[in-house]
Amino acid sequence: MLHGEMANDGGRPLVPADLIDQVLEDPMAHIEMLMPWLEYPQSLPPDAGCVLTAQLEHWRYFRTWQKYNRDLPSDPDPSRVASKYFYARFLRTSPSYTEALRSLLAHYDFNRPFQLHDDPARQDVVTTWIEYVGWTCAFHYTYSRLVEKHQPAYDEAWKVVVGTGMLRPHETCEYLQTMACGFAQDDADTQAHNDVRLAQSAVEAASSTPYGDSPGFQEARALELSAASTMLEDALTRRDLVTKRNRHIADFVNAIRPYRNASRGKRWQGSIMQWALEQLPLVEAEANTNARSAPSRDADGEAPDFQPNPEHQKQDQPASPRPEAGESSPTRTGTAAQPPHPDDAADDGSRSKRLRRDSSGGAIETGTASPAGQPAPTSPQPASSAPRSRRATRSPAARDSPVAAPEGKLHEPSKLRTWMETIIDGSAQLPASLVTEASHGEPAVDVLMSEQDGTGKRKRSLE
Repeated sequence: MLHGEMANDGGRPLVPADLIDQVLEDPMAHIEMLMPWLEYPQSLPPDAGCVLTAQLEHWRYFRTWQKYNRDLPSDPDPSRVASKYFYARFLRTSPSYTEALRSLLAHYDFNRPFQLHDDPARQDVVTTWIEYVGWTCAFHYTYSRLVEKHQPAYDEAWKVVVGTGMLRPHETCEYLQTMACGFAQDDADTQAHNDVRLAQSAVEAASSTPYGDSPGFQEARALELSAASTMLEDALTRRDLVTKRNRHIADFVNAIRPYRNASRGKRWQGSIMQWALEQLPLVEAEANTNARSAPSRDADGEAPDFQPNPEHQKQDQPASPRPEAGESSPTRTGTAAQPPHPDDAADDGSRSKRLRRDSSGGAIETGTASPAGQPAPTSPQPASSAPRSRRATRSPAARDSPVAAPEGKLHEPSKLRTWMETIIDGSAQLPASLVTEASHGEPAVDVLMSEQDGTGKRKRSLE
């Protein structure tokens, strides 16, 4: 749940989704992965669930920070600690939030150019992550200034506790702030109070023991009571010394509490800041990969609704007019003539029949060109069984001219194709009987009728 929420909001979860169960079960086996986000690294083993929750809360605070600094509707800034010194040192002296963030990052030797978007939701992932790095720098900068602020009080408190003369040689200022020192204090206090109770019991026992009235018994009783009393005095002295010592240490710890919090925050936020900087190359690599796989976008950042296929564009272009019988194909100077279309070549290498237009716009057949010295064939050439998608080009005048249907059945593929082309141009309609007759005895000819309508889409009227 935590992983999915953070990933969907643009964050980078510390633990991959496939390792969450393993990390929660055995955090010490993945301590290096968790270490950047451990607020108390000395407390082991860590609570991996608390670490992941802390990272999600950190990212939520960043999202609020984004809106707050853009004057967008948001909750009150939950990161007042990070905002305090950032506002005073950078934002107040900068013309914009972007410039303030640039100045902050430059303070940490991060001089990469960037431009923040007015709407965080429309900002690219790399810029968003750079802004997140700036957010971690704001935290680290604030805690660094707090450490400087409380440093004099820390130094004075240390001088006082050292002046008591009650510290042992191994008790440094760092040690006094550890849990081990606290446990040692508790143990010493408990032992001192137990010694007092034992001494008090000894005194009571010596006072109540019946020794009789003889002088020897009275002397023995007096010696036992004196020893118990001495032990009680020593126990009381040690207890008072332990209590006083613990009080001086407690006063020192309380006096430096602001310094301790600032120092811990500085260390923790510095670790997070370093982690965020190390993630930036990974964010850029993923963004580049997604950009190469994503469709091209327009100036507004939107993907186009229609991507034309070059092959379709090539098919939609009208074919160039073919030369009439006996004419040569015109070519440009220095440019080789285009090879004939595969439909124009017969299996025996002879030229197939061509279409030409008469003066009225009707389609007529030309004779079949034969090699020199050979008679023209009298039987029609067999039509290719491959589907035909090419369209013959007609002049505007021919399209507006009525075409009379030739008499008889059109069994020859060339005649059927001629009629199909007239239907495509819209100058005549194909009788239903012709379609029926063309489907018996002769190979079917697939003609694609396409007209360009007002919406820019293709509609098929005949298949």
